[in-house]
Amino acid sequence: QNNVFLDTPASVTYSIQPNLKDTKIENHYTLGARDVIEIKVMHHPEISGQYIINKEGFIQYEFLGDINVSGLTKKESTKKIIKKVEQFIPAPEIRVKIVGYNSKVVYIIGEVGRPGKIFMEGNEITVREVLIQAGLPLLTAEASKSLLLTPMEDGKVKSKSVDVKKLLFEGDSSQNYI
Repeated sequence: QNNVFLDTPASVTYSIQPNLKDTKIENHYTLGARDVIEIKVMHHPEISGQYIINKEGFIQYEFLGDINVSGLTKKESTKKIIKKVEQFIPAPEIRVKIVGYNSKVVYIIGEVGRPGKIFMEGNEITVREVLIQAGLPLLTAEASKSLLLTPMEDGKVKSKSVDVKKLLFEGDSSQNYI
């Protein structure tokens, strides 16, 4: 998994994970550990419910056992669950809904309105979205001298300068990295 950190001299830090490829559309969101899905099997409430994806990527689905849904989209997980349920219920009508986006997070620490953890509701998030969700930089933050740090799989760190002041107050979208 990739992490991305945005740091200013006034110690504002952003961390984005994991890979940032798809658009922020629920159908393209890939499920991961700690996400919560709701499965509704029409006319069969006894096997409907909410399920947390465990660290191994499985849900513990009643009556059917563990089902690996990690890395799948909502549509892909629905198809997989239908195949399992079809073994016992002919032509099941199943709806899967993501009710807890918990596997992809952004950490923000420093001179922003609400430092802490932000949950991503997609596979990507922009610097602007992170800043807005964090309550924007405080007036005392050194917003023109920020740094975006991305730890790579080989252990090295890739860095990029980000001028948050230009991004937020001058509309410079070239600073709005994903």
